[in-house]
Amino acid sequence: GGIAEFFWRHLSLQWVTFVLGWACVVSSFAIRRWAISALGKFWSLHVEIRAQHEFVTRGPFRWLRHPTYFSMMLELLGGGLILNAFYTLAAASLIFVPTLVWRLKVEETALVEKFGAAYREYQRQTPALFPYKRPRSP
Repeated sequence: GGIAEFFWRHLSLQWVTFVLGWACVVSSFAIRRWAISALGKFWSLHVEIRAQHEFVTRGPFRWLRHPTYFSMMLELLGGGLILNAFYTLAAASLIFVPTLVWRLKVEETALVEKFGAAYREYQRQTPALFPYKRPRSP
């Protein structure tokens, strides 16, 4: 969509948004890789809690309960910034954000069912999607 908007609206690359966009994209990949590494064998594309599942609070999970979802938002923002495709960014956000919120609720429910009070305390101390406060101690 962003590429189509770029050509359809005859947009040009702007160095400030281009650099900011790439910073978002590179950060997104680094955060996602860090989260997958911290989860190790418990990482999955699907919401699933395995029998021997561990409660992971290391790595980026000290800062956020859902760093992979945060990285997805950075990636979406980065694409819009790189191409100056703000209509596409707005349209994609209108679809992506509600879907993300729904999935986050499904995942949080599963984690509370598995880890109970420990996860509820983690919810209380650690932001879900935006790292707006100091991380949990290791």
